Order: sequence, then structure tokens, then C-alpha cells
Amino acid sequence: MERAGTPEEKIEAYVRRQLDLVGDRRHRAVVAISASELDAGAREKIRAAHGGLIAMIVQALGDLGHEQPRLAAMLLQGSVDAAVRRIELSVAEEPDVIADTAVAMILRGVRGAPDAPQG
Repeated sequence: MERAGTPEEKIEAYVRRQLDLVGDRRHRAVVAISASELDAGAREKIRAAHGGLIAMIVQALGDLGHEQPRLAAMLLQGSVDAAVRRIELSVAEEPDVIADTAVAMILRGVRGAPDAPQG
């Protein structure tokens, strides 16, 4: 994400990297271990690292002009989580198709809906 130039490129990098990790057994092992076997300090470090990624997404969404960038970030993450679940099914579409579709939908959404309700 840090190497990406535009907010849209940062968001795409964030989405694609998370979806790439779905098939990475090392990442899955870390997630499983962190859920139960790591001490509280180690789990907190992992949460902080993930929090840093969310902060980067919030910043990118703010740069795009979202009035509620934290809310938009949480909704964006929900889309990523849905794509992760779809990839994990391993019986439907190819992971690349899921990733491309998720990125396209998310980028269309984050670019804004001019008539979106204002909070």
C-alpha cells in the first residue's frame, strides 16, 4: 500500500493483498496460532499491525473525500471478508476472478455515490 500512488491504488493493493493471503498456508497458520496460542502481548501486536492497515485505508478514503471514512473502511472490509469466504469455498469461481470482481466493486463504491445519505 505504501508504494501505491493514488488512494484508489492503495485500496486496490489492500484488497488484493488480503485476498492473496487466503491461499497462503503460512498466513493461515499465523492466524490460527494467534487466535489461541499466542500470549496477549503478541496478539496485541498483531491487532496493532492490522489497525495500521485500517488506518491507511481510512486515510485513503478520506483523501477520496468520504465524509465517514471509518464507516466506509468497515464496509470495505466487509466486502473483502465476503470475498475471502468465497475463495475459501474453493468450489466456485477462480480466486483471481473473485479478486478482480471484488476490486472492481469496491473501487466503484469508494469513488463515491453522489446521492449517498449524509450523516
